[in-house]
Amino acid sequence: MEPFSPSAIGTMMYFRLVAWQSASGPLLFFLYTNGPLDLWVGAFFILVQFFSAL
Repeated sequence: MEPFSPSAIGTMMYFRLVAWQSASGPLLFFLYTNGPLDLWVGAFFILVQFFSAL
């Protein structure tokens, strides 16, 4: 099992984000269109994915 490269992790997280976004699309779209909140949502999502992958 080869170690994950940053691009592989990014691709995996991108597809997870797409799946998660389709589940809660309107809310995420609302947050993303309201400026800096998308940074917090993105950071929170990355942390959640990181800890759930442990």
